Amino acid sequence: MLITFRVANFLSFNEEEEFSMLAGKQRKPVRPAVPLATGVEALKLAVVYGANASGKSNLVRSIDFAKRVIVHGLKEVSSFEDHFRLKKGNQDLASKFEFEFKIGDICYAYGFDLQLNTKTILGEWLFEVKKTTQKAIFERVVDATGKSFLKNRPKKLNAEDDNRFRVYEKDLQKNELLLSVHGRKEWDVNSFFSVFSSIFHWFDYQLIVLFPNTNINAYKFIETDTGDFSGRRFMSEMLRRFDTGIESVELIDEDTAYMLNEIPPSKRKNILDTLERGELATLVHFGKRYLFSKNMTTQKITASRIVTKHLSFDNGSSEEFDFEDESDGTKRLFDFIPILFSLANTDFVPTVVVDEFDRSLHPGLLFKLIEYFLLSTRNIQSQLIVTTHDSNILDLNLLRRDEIWFMEKNNHGESHIFSLEEFQPRFDKKIRKAYLLGRFGAIPFISDVEQLNREIANAER
Repeated sequence: MLITFRVANFLSFNEEEEFSMLAGKQRKPVRPAVPLATGVEALKLAVVYGANASGKSNLVRSIDFAKRVIVHGLKEVSSFEDHFRLKKGNQDLASKFEFEFKIGDICYAYGFDLQLNTKTILGEWLFEVKKTTQKAIFERVVDATGKSFLKNRPKKLNAEDDNRFRVYEKDLQKNELLLSVHGRKEWDVNSFFSVFSSIFHWFDYQLIVLFPNTNINAYKFIETDTGDFSGRRFMSEMLRRFDTGIESVELIDEDTAYMLNEIPPSKRKNILDTLERGELATLVHFGKRYLFSKNMTTQKITASRIVTKHLSFDNGSSEEFDFEDESDGTKRLFDFIPILFSLANTDFVPTVVVDEFDRSLHPGLLFKLIEYFLLSTRNIQSQLIVTTHDSNILDLNLLRRDEIWFMEKNNHGESHIFSLEEFQPRFDKKIRKAYLLGRFGAIPFISDVEQLNREIANAER
């Protein structure tokens, strides 16, 4: 679970800003938070509001950037001029990224400083956080030549692990993270180094960041059929529950040889290359969406067409529609449903961060998605963090005060984030109206005054 995230000198964040999933003092709506070994509690949900260009997406980009540096390395990411550019000299200053998170019953604080334009690590640290103390697992500093030194190093290592640690410390490059070097390796569970692999695994697999254009590959989910579980059946059930008019999702077998011969050579090559990597390939052809898969054992390629079935008006039969006939909102649901499944899966327990959660979705559906997440994960420690403009879910019957955050940019172009908990509004207060009136700051810019008046009038109903 994510507990806090801190960032400084990155994109629109100048001085250090902190986003927290720690529970506040209020307890309405009554919803259990997750107790931590540090004596406090963590939340499962956070919703971030703010005007256009206030920095909401930059918060998501900051989390994603830090994750990619950890998982893929600095060599694989673009970082030039990603510092806060509206203050002279910031290009020569460190950018900071720090996470506090929970794995199992243990809380950790991990972070690093880096110089973005030169892709140089300037510092790195990992602590185990306890109720009243922090135990340093390691603290790394890097001198002007790029050489690393450990101020704090692991204690009570056996001779083999101590020698291995010193070798890695000596060979560490100025653009490498110690966590990444150790975390990518497979370690015995009894080895000291297993802590690195478990933390690396959390960043790689359990911290999921989604942007509006992220390819979630819901089609792989649809094709999943293990006997005990059918992704297609689950997708159909959820689409019915969200009142889309869809009764079921089906895969119609197609003549594979004919399909591959019909499509242009460039598209055929892309499909074959994708299949060769062991991935599913999709193609929109003449208004129909096709799914290609390959059995890597038999090398057999199969093609199918994705269709939805709607209940006919007059005789109760089903009418078949091509996937491309569906609305953008329904297609967006296809992306979210596999995420909802993973959030409610006790074997996975992810922290999912979604930018522009409300894109193409009706406000009522957004409300239902949040309700479903809260109900389906009551006994699961997964988390959902979203940015949105949709004020319809600003409802203290749905959200707790400490689950609502606002992002605002000042006259110097610096983004600041703050919680509704700071204002301590009454539980019966219509916070949607107060937000639209700018009582909490972070007011969305609406050039049409009549439109703003309509929004406020609707909020009063």
